[in-house]
Amino acid sequence: MSNHPALDAQYQKVINGRYTTKRDGSPMHCGACAQPLVAGATLAATKGDGWHSYCTSCAASFPAFIRGLFTRVNTLSEGQPVDVHAVEAVKAVIADPESVPAFLGAVAALNAARAAIGQARRSAPQAGGLDLSHVPSGTYAVPGGDTRLKVKIDNVTKAGRWQGFVFVKDAAVYGQEQRYGMQKPGGTYKGKIEAELRIIAADIAAAAAAYGHLTGRCTFCGLPLEDERSVSRGYGPTCATNHGLPWG
Repeated sequence: MSNHPALDAQYQKVINGRYTTKRDGSPMHCGACAQPLVAGATLAATKGDGWHSYCTSCAASFPAFIRGLFTRVNTLSEGQPVDVHAVEAVKAVIADPESVPAFLGAVAALNAARAAIGQARRSAPQAGGLDLSHVPSGTYAVPGGDTRLKVKIDNVTKAGRWQGFVFVKDAAVYGQEQRYGMQKPGGTYKGKIEAELRIIAADIAAAAAAYGHLTGRCTFCGLPLEDERSVSRGYGPTCATNHGLPWG
């Protein structure tokens, strides 16, 4: 048996690793335990689809590799229980530490758990981030703010490649229509004028009214506001109904 059975079971070729840092100088990490790699104690492995780096400790045995990978997944899960199938796969390796099928099954289960955790993190809005997904498409002004600032928010609901995206740009009459930023599906807003957008998102009706008072046009459909109540609200009764906003 070689000095790296855990890698021999998974990869076609295993060699001594030459690199422990990335091109930008940041450290590389073990693909199992995620600890920083150390020169002289690093292995590189491939199946013909690119190279993967591991520390020699994780490569030394099946249980060592699984312990490292399981610890990594538990750390990523931040105290939440790891998927039961992954746990059962790990138990199989502990019960039979020389079993290649059990080992490969545990690796697959843990990697699937790691991928699921990563997907969940990408899908969840970041803590404290600005979420514009509830703001209807329209043109808004900031209540009590700079009257020159008009903001067009395009919340894409139509099916297609941009569904779920939110785009924000300048909508001033003499503005440059510059793009302030955007929000990806399931994410939070990234871009400029975040403070102003927080005010708009916190009180959509007030932001719509501010725009209506300044321009005499509906925030949502852009049509002229033709009666006192519509001017006061910043939108007409039809748009109020469509977007679930107060009217009267």
